[in-house]
Amino acid sequence: MAKNESGNEVVALLKRKAPAFSRLPPKDQQEIVSIVVRQQTSYSGPIPPADELKRYSEVVNDGAERIMKAFETQSEHRRSIEKVVISSQQQRSDRGQWMGLIVAMSTIGSAVFLAYSGHDAVAGVLGGGTVLGLVSVFVIGRRQQSEDLEKKR
Repeated sequence: MAKNESGNEVVALLKRKAPAFSRLPPKDQQEIVSIVVRQQTSYSGPIPPADELKRYSEVVNDGAERIMKAFETQSEHRRSIEKVVISSQQQRSDRGQWMGLIVAMSTIGSAVFLAYSGHDAVAGVLGGGTVLGLVSVFVIGRRQQSEDLEKKR
């Protein structure tokens, strides 16, 4: 039903859609129309439209100002949390890369020591496995980043 239909338009609509409505006395028809007709307003977004804000101020002292202040406070809070989350994710990523470097260098160093000590097969497996593991991590990581980026689009 359209937002601004008058009572007469509603009666005509009811007579077309519900033939039994036509057989009711006019007083009953009017009562049904008064029950059927309602207005509904909705909006999408963080703050209500300007005319709604104006009505809030009429009902509550400084209502619009209070709503805007709450919106601004919440927005600032959300942005500060996002900064903390991004910073902690970056620190975790950096720490992981340093730990990976330490493990890789220790393992490769051990492989070099084993090769120098005459354990070529073990050194080859250890060094080769380390390099293969590092390459795999970077390739899988790039692929995962690409998939995540595609999902966000």
